[in-house]
Amino acid sequence: MGNYPYCLDGDTAPVTIRADKSCTVYVVDGAALEKHYRQSPTAERMGRDYMAYRLEQVKSRIITRYKQIEGKGETDI
Repeated sequence: MGNYPYCLDGDTAPVTIRADKSCTVYVVDGAALEKHYRQSPTAERMGRDYMAYRLEQVKSRIITRYKQIEGKGETDI
């Protein structure tokens, strides 16, 4: 799972995948995820929780970038 907020402004998303056991990593596009999350109420709830998590990442990234710019004395964001 990538860190999408970093990709919004062209930064590299710092992603590390670690596993204690052998595993497979899948790349899934948005349409496939939407189809999955609409299969059942449980899947929809899981999708909402996931999106809430992503929203917190976006908010955190915006605040971090603002602090970086503010620390450099720049006024235009």
